[in-house]
Amino acid sequence: MRYGKGIPDWAAAGGKQGFRAAFMVLLGASLCASAAKGQVTLSWIRSNVLQKTSGSVDQAVPLPNGGFVIRDHDLRNEENQAIEIFDERGRFIRKVGKFGEGPGQYFRLTSVAISDDGTIWATDLMGRLMRYGSSGQLLGTTLIQRPSYRVTSLALDEKHGAFYLAGCLPKEYYLNLGCTLVHQYTAKDSRYRRSFLETDKEAVEKNLLPFESYRLDVDDEGNIYAVDCPILKLFRIDPRSARIETLPIKSRVIRSVEALPLGQRPEFYHDAHDKAFLADRVLVSGSAVAVSIRRPHPGGYVLEIFNRQGHQVGVDVDSPGELVGKGAFGSLFFVSKKGNAFEVAEYNVLGTF
Repeated sequence: MRYGKGIPDWAAAGGKQGFRAAFMVLLGASLCASAAKGQVTLSWIRSNVLQKTSGSVDQAVPLPNGGFVIRDHDLRNEENQAIEIFDERGRFIRKVGKFGEGPGQYFRLTSVAISDDGTIWATDLMGRLMRYGSSGQLLGTTLIQRPSYRVTSLALDEKHGAFYLAGCLPKEYYLNLGCTLVHQYTAKDSRYRRSFLETDKEAVEKNLLPFESYRLDVDDEGNIYAVDCPILKLFRIDPRSARIETLPIKSRVIRSVEALPLGQRPEFYHDAHDKAFLADRVLVSGSAVAVSIRRPHPGGYVLEIFNRQGHQVGVDVDSPGELVGKGAFGSLFFVSKKGNAFEVAEYNVLGTF
C-alpha cells in the first residue's frame, strides 16, 4: 500500500493516528488552496494493488483495517463472480458465499454493503438479499417479494433504522409505462415500508428501458440520492416528507441518449449501449455527492460533483478510474487495471461545498 507524498516522519512513526493527524493538516492546506481557485479536484491519498488477476472489480467497500470487500460482477464468466475479502496490503483472504441459485448463493451480484457490526449484505438480480458474517458464514437470506422486483442497488441507513433497494416495480402491467424505483425497508426485520420515485418521463418517451439500471446512496441525514443510467439527472429524495428534487447534470462533454426504436435485435441494443454516456454510480462521501458517467466504450469515466444541498459544484471532473466505493472521511475509491492486477486508489474530493 502506497500513501501520498509529503507525510512527515513524525506522522509515519506515530502509526495510524499519526498518519491521520498529518493527513488532516495536509487536507486543510489543500482545501484552502482549492477553495481559493473555486474548483473541485481530486487529491490522491493511497493505492492498493490487489492479489487479483481475473474477473472484475465492480465495487470496493473499505474495511476498518484498511482492507476491502470486493464485488466481482463478471457477466462474461458468470460462475466467477464473487464477494472477496482482501487485507490492507491487497492480499486475498477469502471468498464469501458462492455463485448459484440455491439458498445462500448469489446469481448476478448487484450490490454489497457492510453494516456497523461487520455483517456483509449482498443483493442479486434474482431479488435476494443475503447477509454474511465477517468470516464468510451465511446469516440469512431474504427474498424480496413485497414488492417483488429485480434488485439493482443497495444502501444502508442504520442511523435511521432503514435500508433502501433500487429496482423497477412496474406501475402498471407493461414495463414501458414506467416503474417506481426506490424502495424503503426496516433494517431490523426487512419489512417493506414504501416506495419513491417514478421513471423519468424522458426514459418513457425515448423507450430507454433496455438501458435502464438504477443506483442509489444515502447520506448521514437519511436523504437518498439516485440515478437512472440513461437519464442525465440526479434525484434527491427526503424520505420523511417524500419530497423529490430533480437535479439536471450540467456537462460540456456528455450527451443525452438518443431515443431507441422498438423491436430491434439484441445486437442493436448492445451496440447502442456501448456508444452511450451512462450514469453508472452515485456515492455520497463527506460533503460531496459524486455521479460517475461512463463514456462511450472505451472512453473511461467522468465525474459530476454536487454538494448535499443539490448544487452542482464540479463539472466534468476527470476520473482516475472507475468509481467503486467511498471512505469514512469523505474520500472516494477508484479501480484501474495495472498489468494483470487491479489497483484500488483512494482520493479526497477537494473544493468549495
